[in-house]
Amino acid sequence: MPSSSLIDSTLLICMQCKTPLQAAHQAYQCSECERLYDAGKAQDIPLPIAFFEEPKQVYADAYLGFYRAYKHFDQKAVQLTEGLKKSGRKKELLPVLKAFKDNQKYFTRFAEALAPSVDLPTLLEKAGKNAGQKYGYDFNYLERDWSQQPRAQLEISNLMSIVQKAVKHCSGEHAVVLGAGMGRLATELKAHHKQVTAIENSLGQIAQFYALLQQPNHFWRVNTINTRKDNDLLKKVNLQIPKALLADAKSVDYIWADACNSPLADRSVDVLYSIYFSDVVPLTKLLAESKRLLTEGGCFVHLGPLHYHFSDITQHYSLETFCAQLVQHGFVLQHQSEHEPVNIDDEGLQRSQQYFNALIVAKYDSAQDQHAEDKSSVTESS
Repeated sequence: MPSSSLIDSTLLICMQCKTPLQAAHQAYQCSECERLYDAGKAQDIPLPIAFFEEPKQVYADAYLGFYRAYKHFDQKAVQLTEGLKKSGRKKELLPVLKAFKDNQKYFTRFAEALAPSVDLPTLLEKAGKNAGQKYGYDFNYLERDWSQQPRAQLEISNLMSIVQKAVKHCSGEHAVVLGAGMGRLATELKAHHKQVTAIENSLGQIAQFYALLQQPNHFWRVNTINTRKDNDLLKKVNLQIPKALLADAKSVDYIWADACNSPLADRSVDVLYSIYFSDVVPLTKLLAESKRLLTEGGCFVHLGPLHYHFSDITQHYSLETFCAQLVQHGFVLQHQSEHEPVNIDDEGLQRSQQYFNALIVAKYDSAQDQHAEDKSSVTESS
């Protein structure tokens, strides 16, 4: 939730000393080491509280992400402006130029809002190394989650129909969505859980979600390739959280943090959803954090492919070994099924690769976990 309210502090612990946090004037403070966790300074757009060891680094990452998105459309606008000086297609392509500038303005708003929170030396260091986050600073997930276009709605509907199968095996008031992105799935899950916490490390995603909570917006899809008619060059995409979902969207507790190192307290989560996220981080880290967070008998839900977006092959598991790893870490499998991809391709394009989606529901059993650890220790010692 934007800065108008805070998450229940009894659910949070200090990132340094792991002691409980206390709410303090739209911020949290550790009673042990007195470290203060607060939101950065921003213009126009509310920012979440940063739960990171080095806040300067993540603010610089976010600013660079928005700046690069702005620069992408700025370069296209400059290039087209120069081209129109020599072309006779000014009347036809002037709307495209305006669309580029409109998209540029969209991202400029976020970069300018973040500027007061950015440490200049940190920013220059990251810019010089071409570092910084590149995930979440485009329109793709925003379009899927909040455009309400038929193909986007169909994708969400297909996804939630699979999630419903998992919900049947899970109970509990507090659910957490890892890698929650633009917040649509966390919002949908409010229908099934009293409290939903979304964890996301990309401020690009969270800031755009917060902005939509304030007011609707739009962007332009520009397509100059393989079009049938001039009207196909531009498509205005309106963005809005539906009125039927707005209350639920506002009630989602958003945490800006690393999903494998969150500030949530031990044994504070009843259901942990890893939807299109289990292949983003190494499974060893994901399971360690899951076991820390889940209550006894709490559910871990995986949905998605095992496409793996990191290079460490030792952490690339088949579905069979993925399930075996869950069992080895004290989880009891409750459900396993495979499903067709839910994402809908753009018209006229073909997906170059097909990925199956696996749905796995597993309950954490600390006794089984201890038994597996004891067995492993015996094996290693022998």
